[in-house]
Amino acid sequence: MCIDAREVQRYQHCVFTLSVQILLDDDAASERTQETFLAAWRGLPSFRGEVRFSTWLYRIALTSCVSATGKTHAGERAAREKADGPEA
Repeated sequence: MCIDAREVQRYQHCVFTLSVQILLDDDAASERTQETFLAAWRGLPSFRGEVRFSTWLYRIALTSCVSATGKTHAGERAAREKADGPEA
């Protein structure tokens, strides 16, 4: 299987919508959508077809969004800690 323009068009809206629901930010969701398709393209050799392509792709999107959310929260914590100064 290959990812071509038709596959991207077919699933782009659904991946973007899922990303917006998780991230609550259109710009971040757009970035994660791009990352999802890039990761899918890179991971195609490992796609065994045991599940539908859409299921596999949505799982990649979910993992990407959760990862981005964790990085965002870690960055926010670090910024708060830096602003608060060292603990006494």
